[in-house]
Amino acid sequence: GGVNNPAGNGGNGGESYGADVYVDGGNVSTTNSTFYSSSTKGGNGGNGGTGGATTAGYRLGGRGGDSYGGSIHGNTASTNVFMNVTFSKGAAIGGNGGTGLGGNGGAGAGTGGIINVAALSQLTLLNSILSTNLSGGNASGTITDGGCNISSDATCSFTHPNSSNSTDPLLGVLGNNGGTTAIIPLQAGSPCINA
Repeated sequence: GGVNNPAGNGGNGGESYGADVYVDGGNVSTTNSTFYSSSTKGGNGGNGGTGGATTAGYRLGGRGGDSYGGSIHGNTASTNVFMNVTFSKGAAIGGNGGTGLGGNGGAGAGTGGIINVAALSQLTLLNSILSTNLSGGNASGTITDGGCNISSDATCSFTHPNSSNSTDPLLGVLGNNGGTTAIIPLQAGSPCINA
């Protein structure tokens, strides 16, 4: 979080990127995986001064830090491919603003509750599911749609004719559902069954 400053302005909160995968200038390829309940949270802004006289722009609370990509953050010049991957319950949460006699700091932004693709980064999804983000929308940035993807909201902007936006994939709860590892089952009526 930001530094408290009883005699002046509070410090701004730090930024947070990609709880599961942060790629900066490299390449990641992931197949047959599940990312469940992943989140990033920006640092809280520090508190400013609370006593004595104030002048304009003085003794302010620090701004909360921004948060990017609850599961995945692709930074500049990275190339990423995710195939047969399920993402569920991601969140990108901005930090809270600090308080101060001269005014409170603003909250940080939360961008890409599951995936954030920064400028110049490339991310391709194939046969993957993005569902039930808790904060920040499923995705932010440009995603290359390799086909047969589904997103519970419109933020992925899928364009392939076999992909779907704003469609509930009807996922169950992560757990031991008869296999050797924990999985998220598809509920009856899911548009992903036999698709």
